[in-house]
Amino acid sequence: MRRFHQFRTTWVTANFIRHFDFNAKDKEYIFDNDQCVFGVDISVYPYFNKWEVLSIDKTVYGPKSWKLKKFSTLIKDFYMSDEFSIGGKKWALKVYPNGNGTGEGNSLSLYVILSGSQTLKPYEKVYVRAKLRVLDQKQSKHLEKPILTWFNTTGESAGFDQFVSFTDLQNPAKGFIVNDTLSVQVEFVATSSTNYYSISPAQFLSTF
Repeated sequence: MRRFHQFRTTWVTANFIRHFDFNAKDKEYIFDNDQCVFGVDISVYPYFNKWEVLSIDKTVYGPKSWKLKKFSTLIKDFYMSDEFSIGGKKWALKVYPNGNGTGEGNSLSLYVILSGSQTLKPYEKVYVRAKLRVLDQKQSKHLEKPILTWFNTTGESAGFDQFVSFTDLQNPAKGFIVNDTLSVQVEFVATSSTNYYSISPAQFLSTF
């Protein structure tokens, strides 16, 4: 495949076929009283009219905490925190008190959610490096687990089915539940942002 542009308007293949093969009767390149047909396939592709630039944002935003009060009385499958903004996107924390997936019936499940109340641009992905925590409210020996992932769609989550076992969660010495209150947290270390720039045909051709 060859590409044409303002600085390359002609392509030549000097040794396309040997004379011996071209004139061979069994090949039938020449037929009906010394006739020959030449052809070419041309595909025209649309030029790019936008550039997409992905940047990694390492701004220090500070952790986002969420307290679940009267934890022992929570009966729903899961609970969602209020939305918060980090890196130009809306997020929320999601907790399954009785576990989810492999954690169902044995562990607390904790996730961070890319909120579904927003829309990503076509082909946009969001990179996240963060730390999820269940806070030790007595000695500050928090249980922390890192996440590093790409979000492809809104409403998508990242986290752990088995974030903390029920045994550790209910252990008073761990300090995870104090006065029937559980406190969870997420701290974003890095996120991505995608910027789009329009480009004219002339600008596009000038890149060659």
